[in-house]
Amino acid sequence: MLNLVIFGPPGSGKGTQATYIKEKYELYHLSTGEMLRKEMALKTELGQKVENFVNNGQLVPDELVSEVIKKTLTEKIPQESGFIFDGYPRNGQQAQILEDILKSLGLKIDIAINLTASDPELIKRIVLRGKTSGRTDDNETIIKERLVIYYNNVSDLISFYENRQQLHEVNGEGNPAQVFARIDKLIEQS
Repeated sequence: MLNLVIFGPPGSGKGTQATYIKEKYELYHLSTGEMLRKEMALKTELGQKVENFVNNGQLVPDELVSEVIKKTLTEKIPQESGFIFDGYPRNGQQAQILEDILKSLGLKIDIAINLTASDPELIKRIVLRGKTSGRTDDNETIIKERLVIYYNNVSDLISFYENRQQLHEVNGEGNPAQVFARIDKLIEQS
């Protein structure tokens, strides 16, 4: 079983690379946003708690997110050959919560991939995405703010996985196939 975490700044290509990794290694793709939306759509007790925060424009607390993750993992792990977390955890505290959940299920993260790219490249990608997707938050001013927030919050996440010898930085610049070749080589060597 192969269990991965992939993270990086906005525009680094996490979602694209997570899809490539998922397909090649037949992993279950875990998106916290999708898991939370599923619980809300099913109107579960947990989903209703989540919905209260979402409807009030608040972030869902880590405790509730961890309940949703544990429930999903418990349901999916027996049928899967491993999983990939895309964009979660976002900080060291969430990484510790995830580690505790996994430990309780007899699992662990094998590889944490930090996808990197220069700020000018990230800004260029996101502005382009905004033009094609119509997302109003994909403009240069907001992107710069999001990058500052990301960098201010990611250092403890990097330290968390560095301290466990699980962190691997991968250059996210180039076309998606080139980036995936770097990630694939890393996975094969691990």
